[in-house]
Amino acid sequence: MKILIDFTQIPLQKTGVGIYGYHLIRNLIENDKENTYLVVLQSDETCFDDLVSRRFILIRIRCSLFRRLILRMLFEQIALPFIARKRGAGIVHSLHYSFPLLPMKAKKVVTVHDMTFFLFPKLHLVRKRIYFRFFISRASRQADMAITDSLSTAKDFMERFRVDESRVATVYLGKDDRFECSSSPNEENIAEAKARYGITGDYLLYMGTIEPRKNIMRIVSSFHRVANKRRDLLLVIAGKPGWHHGEILDSITRREPGNRVRYIGFVDEQDKPCIIAGARIFIYPSLYEGFGIPVLESLACGVPTITSNVSSLPEIAGDAALCIDPYDENEIYEAIEKLLDDKKLYNTLRVKSTQRASIFSWEKTAAETIAVYKKLVL
Repeated sequence: MKILIDFTQIPLQKTGVGIYGYHLIRNLIENDKENTYLVVLQSDETCFDDLVSRRFILIRIRCSLFRRLILRMLFEQIALPFIARKRGAGIVHSLHYSFPLLPMKAKKVVTVHDMTFFLFPKLHLVRKRIYFRFFISRASRQADMAITDSLSTAKDFMERFRVDESRVATVYLGKDDRFECSSSPNEENIAEAKARYGITGDYLLYMGTIEPRKNIMRIVSSFHRVANKRRDLLLVIAGKPGWHHGEILDSITRREPGNRVRYIGFVDEQDKPCIIAGARIFIYPSLYEGFGIPVLESLACGVPTITSNVSSLPEIAGDAALCIDPYDENEIYEAIEKLLDDKKLYNTLRVKSTQRASIFSWEKTAAETIAVYKKLVL
């Protein structure tokens, strides 16, 4: 069977959804010995150029046109069904909410990563809110199968749209092998990466998109209380600028004395394991996540982690992290202090975190996705 995967939705700088799409496709090609994959992508995308397989076909479209949302949407709705029919695809898998609405012979699979457009609408641009709410609601009725990243997202999706559970599959995401404890970077590599990003000494780390939902300002406020007593610590903020990032970064600058909070921007995938592994504590108190790849990556590196007790995050972290109320700044502060003071707890979490992370892998993500495809053609 031929399976067409729409990768045109993925930007060049890859964060959560892009990381998912990249690793999913590579592991599908490596582990599926039966199906042929047709991957539609922008002409400036090079991340699969090294893949050579008779069961893997790249279909490139012009990035100069289709990097623009309106034109990419027209491509998705008009050209993609034509390509699927011409190439004889039995399944079309859309990786990021939106999908072709026209009737097709091919079965439609849509990945729904989270429900923030409904649960936290004010945390998104109005145009994105309208666009993604429309397609998520359509997916509940028109997709042959919806894949969610967690049981939490599946529950939110099914409850809002009254979708039968037979049309929803939860497939957890994975992490790159470079984050595994056995292949974790050595002290020399960590020092080199820190130097590249201007980091010196001990630091607490947030890594993720810079946007209001990530709760960065509460991290900063909690750190200020910690920093008053611990002069040797930095807080490093890393990630791709997102919605309202300017307001967040300006606020940090206005409130920050002594350059104790550093924004280092987007961290290259090759450097991420080093920057995470070098941190004293990883902090990710997001208000809502469909999965939370950064938490899994920090656990895999064996870094004691503070995350939220809402949405999918406790589902992913289990008892290997400190889960706090993300709205309670005092809880964030106390969790930081607890990990800095309690060496036994700190070392226990280092062990538990790698054990917890070991149950998640991209190979498993691919295998469970293949099972979804097979279910549709039985």
